Amino acid sequence: MFRRMATKRPYREAGHCLRQARVSAGLTLTQTAYRCQIEAQTLGQYEQGYRRPNAVTAARIRDVLGVEPATWGQVSVRIDPEPAR
Repeated sequence: MFRRMATKRPYREAGHCLRQARVSAGLTLTQTAYRCQIEAQTLGQYEQGYRRPNAVTAARIRDVLGVEPATWGQVSVRIDPEPAR
């Protein structure tokens, strides 16, 4: 017999804060994903806490929602103010 392992959501708190920021901005998941140039499914996984964005994606989300990743919760991505060129 196989047991289904519980799916862990290591970034759950950050995802919850990200979703709150999106809803506060008055945007749907699809609208936010489009503006961030990512798939809606990917953004959904960030919000559900299954994944976290890399630094480039976090910067896009920051720009679209107007919030710093540090406000997404204790677990997030640290980004530099100016990306290296």
